[in-house]
Amino acid sequence: MTECNLHASRDFFKEISIESKRIKLMASSIQTFIDQARVRGCRVGDNELLTLLDHMESFFAIIQESSDRLEKICARL
Repeated sequence: MTECNLHASRDFFKEISIESKRIKLMASSIQTFIDQARVRGCRVGDNELLTLLDHMESFFAIIQESSDRLEKICARL
């Protein structure tokens, strides 16, 4: 029974690690979008867009940081 639980736990943490990597890829794509939108916002002088992009960037930085911490925890287990 314990061996079965250990195997299930390993699979669970492996899935978390895979999902963490997917989140990093998505966040990277979103960061590229934010960078391109920021250039356009600066070009047209849209301060509201620039503020929104700042908030999005902060939000995705938190997601990336959480993903990194989760992946480190999974690697130790």
